[in-house]
Amino acid sequence: MVADHERAALTEALDCVDGVLVFAEDTPERVLAELRPDIRVKGDDHAGRRISEAGLAEGRGGEAIVVPYLNGHFTNPFVIRLTQQAGTP
Repeated sequence: MVADHERAALTEALDCVDGVLVFAEDTPERVLAELRPDIRVKGDDHAGRRISEAGLAEGRGGEAIVVPYLNGHFTNPFVIRLTQQAGTP
């Protein structure tokens, strides 16, 4: 298992990502209300269901989108492979 801070660092390194926040609450509504993102992205395990926090983005003209999972492209194996290649335990 990859720690949250490692997964966040990997995600934040992507050019298309403005920022990453790890939160302790069960849902992100409080932090999303403060950050006011234009786009809320969820994995396709939410496909066909209403994203509970979608209204926070949509109420300001933003959107909530669902993106597909890509087989073999999960962060745990990716981070583990990168750390092994770098020789880091």
